[in-house]
Amino acid sequence: MADESHQDTVDDEKEMFEAYRSCPDIATRDMIFSRYQGLVGSVVRGFFGAGEREELLQVGYIGLLNAIERFDSSRGFRFGTYATHCVEGEIRHFLRDKTETIRRPRWVRKLSSQMAAFLERFLQENQRLPSLTEISESLNITEDGVQAILRAKQPASLDDGESGEALLRESVRSTRQVSFQLPVEDRIAISQAFDRLLELEQKVIYLFFVQDFTQKEIAGKLALPPRKVSRLMQKALERLRGQLSGED
Repeated sequence: MADESHQDTVDDEKEMFEAYRSCPDIATRDMIFSRYQGLVGSVVRGFFGAGEREELLQVGYIGLLNAIERFDSSRGFRFGTYATHCVEGEIRHFLRDKTETIRRPRWVRKLSSQMAAFLERFLQENQRLPSLTEISESLNITEDGVQAILRAKQPASLDDGESGEALLRESVRSTRQVSFQLPVEDRIAISQAFDRLLELEQKVIYLFFVQDFTQKEIAGKLALPPRKVSRLMQKALERLRGQLSGED
């Protein structure tokens, strides 16, 4: 009798997700979300003391929504198992990033994120973890650089401060030149120089070079006089030039 009940639940779950895949409307998604919402609270209890409960619940709900969008009922495992994995992963990722925001340079966090995305994508497509060579070729980073980034994810890897970061940076190099793309070592240098700018200088440079705003538009967005924007940009570019040439 218990086996029949379990099979009925599995069949019902499969039918529900097949219906959602054929017609992914918001009402069906919300119904699935409500049905499994309690799972998030159960997972969050396992992280007791690691962060504010409400904050972790919100992050967990994101994990549940991701699970709903990605779940493939044809693979033969239960949604609850898959959703638990997604929610736990989202919370761990959030807690790790929250800690690393203080300790990890931006360029380290970005490369770590790119590597994690590749690992997840490769695992889903090939049902195995990639080799060091495969990671290196995909990210265009030498194998020594890949190993250095993997070590940088460990809590004590950058405890030596600037000297530890300098050693890490020396290990990370591109394996090949790509047209219209800066080598990873140059991108790291620019990222480090950008991080040393004042916050307002960073905003001006970002809006001008990335968002393609004019100086007048930047002045309006930041509520600054146009002359102030011009001076900030000139000063920021001088600081960047000095840092990148080793003069600062």
